Amino acid sequence: GLMMILGGAVLAGRAFQDMNTSEKSNFQIMTPASNLEKLILPLISTSIGWLLFSYISYVIFALLFNGIWSAAFGIHFEFFAGTEMFKIEYFGDQVLGFFVMHSVYLLGSAAFKKYPIVKTILTQFIINWGMMLVALLGIIVFFGSIEDFGNKMDSMDKFILEQNLELLEQNARTIFRILGFLLMAALYTTAYYKLREREV
Repeated sequence: GLMMILGGAVLAGRAFQDMNTSEKSNFQIMTPASNLEKLILPLISTSIGWLLFSYISYVIFALLFNGIWSAAFGIHFEFFAGTEMFKIEYFGDQVLGFFVMHSVYLLGSAAFKKYPIVKTILTQFIINWGMMLVALLGIIVFFGSIEDFGNKMDSMDKFILEQNLELLEQNARTIFRILGFLLMAALYTTAYYKLREREV
C-alpha cells in the first residue's frame, strides 16, 4: 500500500519533467496530439498503470517468497490470493484517496517547472496551515473563544450519540466521497489548463 502511494506521488510529480528542457519541451509541443491526449497518457500511466504494475509485482513477489520459504524451511504458507486485497473494508475509499493524491501531484508537475514534487509538498503544507488559521479565525468569530467552541462540540456530541450512528457514518462517507471526486476532477481539470499554458 505504501509503495503504491509513494510511487504514485513520485511518478505523477515527474509526469511532465520532460518539458523542463527546451529540446524536450519543443518535442512535446510538436507531438501530433491534442492537449487532452498529452494529459491523459501520463495520467493513466502514472495512476492505473502504476497500480496494476504494483499489484502484479506484489502478487508475484508474495508467491515466490512464500514458495522459496516453504521449500527452504518446510513451513507451509497459505496460498496467497491476490484478490483478497479487494475485500478490504472501504477499499473503494482508499482508491479514491489515491486518485485525489495523484491529481495533486500531477497538477504540481504541470504547474511547476523546477522541483515540482518539493514545491507541491510545500504548497500542500502552506494550504493546510492556511485552512487551519481560517478555521481558528472562524471559531473565534462565531464562538468567541476555543473554550466556548469546545462546549458547543460537547453538546453536539450528546446530540450525535442520540442519533442513528450507522446512518450518520454512511451519510458522512457519502459526502466525503462526493467531495473527494469533485476535488479530484477539479485538480485534473486545472492540470489540463496548466499544461496548455506551458505549451503556449
